[in-house]
This record gives sequence, structure tokens and C-alpha cells, in this order.
Amino acid sequence: ACEVLSWQHLEPWQRLEWAAVLLLDAVPVKELPPWFLEQHNVSRQDIGVDLLSLDGARAVQCKHYNGSVPTAHIRHFLRVSKHIFNATDCLLVTSSTSKLTGSSEVALDAAGARHLVLDDAAIRKLVQAEQVRSNKDCGPC
Repeated sequence: ACEVLSWQHLEPWQRLEWAAVLLLDAVPVKELPPWFLEQHNVSRQDIGVDLLSLDGARAVQCKHYNGSVPTAHIRHFLRVSKHIFNATDCLLVTSSTSKLTGSSEVALDAAGARHLVLDDAAIRKLVQAEQVRSNKDCGPC
């Protein structure tokens, strides 16, 4: 993930998603093996969950919007996380430009889900910390 974050051609939503991979020790759903997806009766298409921990306990949705994140998207994420993946830890990761409506915040609270905001500065710090930890250079961020 650290190496991917050094790529200059990443779209902002991709940078947010890969930063969440690094921070939360999760795997992009699209990178999971086919047998895992078949176990949960899902495909590689966008199912409303972006990342999963390897044990399936944590489900993550990343949103990079310039404005409000639709409440319907958040409710869908929470349903899929709880009912398809049986996740006990649901986490919405947003950019600093993404805003939540009051009803979105209520839905997250009711589900016991967490919300984390990652801005560009936080992502740079995350990559720098990973470089120090792993004693390698992942490239410029």
C-alpha cells in the first residue's frame, strides 16, 4: 500500500482507499481471492464495501466527495457489512471534502459504526510513518 500511495497518477479516491488499507490493515475487496467472494455470494463489482480485514470482522467504506455523501450509500454499506460479511466493526473513511448529513450520522451511530476523516496531510504522515517503520523509501507522496 505504501508503494501504491507514491504513484502520482492516483485519483484522490484511490489515494484515500489505499491510505485506509495501510492504516487499517485491510484488503481491498476487489483484491480478495475468488473463493472468499463466492463464500459470501458476492462478485468483484462495487458491493458497497471497499475493504475487509482478513478475518472479516472489519468492513470499511471509503468516500471521497466534494460535498455530501448520500445517506443511502452509507445505509447500503452498513447493511452489506452486517448482513453479508457479518462484520462487527464498520468504519466509514472520508476525505476532508466529504460531508455527512445528520441522517447519515444517525445511521452510523445506530449501527455502532465509526467515522474517520483522512486529509492529505494525514495521508502523508501515515506514509512517512510506514517508511520509518519498514525502513524503506516508498517514494514521494
